[in-house]
Amino acid sequence: MATYYVTVLGGLEDVARREIAARLRGAVLREEQPSDAWGPVFFAYDGPPADVLCLRSVENVFAAVDAFSGVPGEEAGLATIRSRLSRADLSEATTLHSVLHGGRSAPSFRCTSKRVGEHAFSSYDIMAAAGAGVQEHYGWEVDLEGFDYDIHVDLIGDRCTVALRLTPTSLHHRSRIVHTPASINPPLAYAMCLLSEPQDGEVLLDPMCGAGTVLVERATSGPAILLAGDLHPHPVEMARRNFEAFGTRVGLCRWDARRLPLPPDSVDKIVCNLPWGRRVGSRLSNRHLYPGFAREVARVLRTGGLAVVLSLEKQMLTRVVERHGWLRIERQLLISVGGLNPWIFVVRKFRGHEPPRE
Repeated sequence: MATYYVTVLGGLEDVARREIAARLRGAVLREEQPSDAWGPVFFAYDGPPADVLCLRSVENVFAAVDAFSGVPGEEAGLATIRSRLSRADLSEATTLHSVLHGGRSAPSFRCTSKRVGEHAFSSYDIMAAAGAGVQEHYGWEVDLEGFDYDIHVDLIGDRCTVALRLTPTSLHHRSRIVHTPASINPPLAYAMCLLSEPQDGEVLLDPMCGAGTVLVERATSGPAILLAGDLHPHPVEMARRNFEAFGTRVGLCRWDARRLPLPPDSVDKIVCNLPWGRRVGSRLSNRHLYPGFAREVARVLRTGGLAVVLSLEKQMLTRVVERHGWLRIERQLLISVGGLNPWIFVVRKFRGHEPPRE
């Protein structure tokens, strides 16, 4: 079996593991780190490499090459890295790369690095040491821009991992041809759809759809009746263009998410990226938006249905949801995206209509 690892937004590791297990038949997950830790997800898989590039909750895919501990934090650590790379066997990784992107008779390469911890050298020093080791072994030419192979050498503390990147660009460059300010990251949108427990034929609503990324991602998980809208004409137009570009059939409207033109108990799932009060909206406007949004969730969601929402406003969202006794937050996931740490809330509706608690 070939060994891969994928990088994900911090906090979505378990979601990625679920997708790997469901999508890649026979894949064997490997616990290279504690299951609750943020970081790459490792697995072995002997199916077609193209299958791995079909994962949608991940950012990048790598062919794992080597992993070793005991790298000194002083300058001698660079010699350790160079020596190890001069003996690294890249043949399996380059074979996977060739299957996906075609063979290279005289390939060029670059080394990139991420460094975490206290070391007497920089990431650039690691790149230079690793590159020297690869050149010593294979004689390949270094090309920082037109490279064929992108070799990642990451050092966290004293542990070093070596891998060959298999994705030419990050997998989050998809699902839209146009975007709006604060458009949601597509792998994050897909992960939220997975958390909504998608079922064929369900009615799924995004009441503040922005550029429509959530609905484009949901359409890849099976047939559903998709509904979307936004308050302002610009995002509605951007969503329309994206839906047309990707052939996503959506009932699209301009509306106020606090007064949805939908009957009670008419929606099975709601998946939504709420305004965080940063690039879109403000904390003051959120104080007016969130209570009305929660009221509409409680009204239009069917009993047993799920709402999966993303927000940086943890206390505010928790407070407005708890006002409705038949809505319960079943799960909260802290994630890392764009230098911020928002939360994914999974909310279930348990009963019918009751007056909200004051």
